[in-house]
Amino acid sequence: LQWLGGYWKLPLQAMDSEDLRGRIVSVAKQGTAPVPGAHLHDVYASLGDMVSLLFNTNANSLSHISLSRRYSEFPEFSAFVCSRLAASMRVRDRQRSQQILELARSSIGKLSGLQRDLVLSYIERNAGIYEAMHSRWQTAEAGFRKALQAMPANATA
Repeated sequence: LQWLGGYWKLPLQAMDSEDLRGRIVSVAKQGTAPVPGAHLHDVYASLGDMVSLLFNTNANSLSHISLSRRYSEFPEFSAFVCSRLAASMRVRDRQRSQQILELARSSIGKLSGLQRDLVLSYIERNAGIYEAMHSRWQTAEAGFRKALQAMPANATA
């Protein structure tokens, strides 16, 4: 892994500004500052091999089985990453996408709580999108309604 360097994204306003948003939100296009080398090395040391693990291109690392195993202690997150995988492949492999989405849905079926509801809403929304992509509008609408039922605050459903 080769690091290219780093820069600070600066907020629009100075730290003593009364504009809270202006002094917190950083905008790379509005201003940047160089990061001292010692700070960069601290960041690199803190990251360790996380970047390599995150961008691992080994095909086996992106199967729904390996993702389910990797996150087995966090079933809601496991279901989310598997459903995200399903969403990423719905154009190139429709049948497999639907199978993975259904496995994700069933894996959280016996759970309860906010995290389950959030993931279920995401799964149902993606099921609705899949149906809409195939012009099955009534089935798509049913999926979107299920997404809203699971999480009424889901603005994307």
